[in-house]
Amino acid sequence: MKGLLYKEFCLLRKNLLFLLGMIVFFSAAFSIGGINTAILIMWSMLVGMQAMNSFSLDEMANWNQTAMTMPLTRKQIVQEKFLLQGILTGMGALVTGITVLLFQAIFKTVSVQFLTEVLFLEWVSICSSLLFGSIALALLFWFSSERARLFSLVLIVIPACSGSSVFAEGMPEWILMGKSAIAAALGILTVAALILEVVMYHISYAVFFRKDLA
Repeated sequence: MKGLLYKEFCLLRKNLLFLLGMIVFFSAAFSIGGINTAILIMWSMLVGMQAMNSFSLDEMANWNQTAMTMPLTRKQIVQEKFLLQGILTGMGALVTGITVLLFQAIFKTVSVQFLTEVLFLEWVSICSSLLFGSIALALLFWFSSERARLFSLVLIVIPACSGSSVFAEGMPEWILMGKSAIAAALGILTVAALILEVVMYHISYAVFFRKDLA
């Protein structure tokens, strides 16, 4: 499994460095107060969504056929893709959180309200990436990478547009006021993301297990 993950990070290295660099840039802009908070969620999610790009690279290199000649099972290949998505999602959220707090401390002050806002955005980003990313992975195991990417783009546009409308003018007051309701909503979102992740994993394995790789 470590070797598979190493292979993925080597292939995605340039894309990840670019995305992480953009997160640092937009984190600075966010702390200064010049951008929509939804943009941060979008860039953080895009890091997690890089697991989708690995399918295109695998297809070009005929990786699945090669993997079948190695001591690897189809279950391990599916597990590695979902594990990669989880690691990249956590990486995007961690880098976003650290850089936002760092630039906020440099340009302004870190208040309790700001910490609440950042934690809320990070939680939404992680859950959204897991929700939509797990569906995208299942589509990629089912269809060819080109076809599945069209469906997956819709999965990125939906949360991005929704977030832009909700956070158009910063953190809405209804989020800051209804703490108990928001905590419950985040709990439901977290459970839904985890359940969907498990369901999509089993669907992906069932599809990939029956797939003809000849």
